[in-house]
Amino acid sequence: MVIGLPRPSLADPAQISCNAIVVPLLGHKDDEAAKPVAERVARLCNQPVAVVAGIHIDRATTADIDLLKKNTGAALDKLCGLLSDIIRQ
Repeated sequence: MVIGLPRPSLADPAQISCNAIVVPLLGHKDDEAAKPVAERVARLCNQPVAVVAGIHIDRATTADIDLLKKNTGAALDKLCGLLSDIIRQ
């Protein structure tokens, strides 16, 4: 589980940055998929965001995990595009 909390950027207060609180499950990598989602959506919406992820792949290889991260990024791009459209309305 990851909570993304938007805040003014320390480098440029006119920009939105994000703090992330990560609650990992020992021995799992779900937070690696959830953290970028929580951070990016929190910055985009300027609202606190909670992301809970549960992913299981038996005997996952490094290539499996890399593909999962790539696909998560592609899904995040689509989600942020849709959210941007809603925010602009």
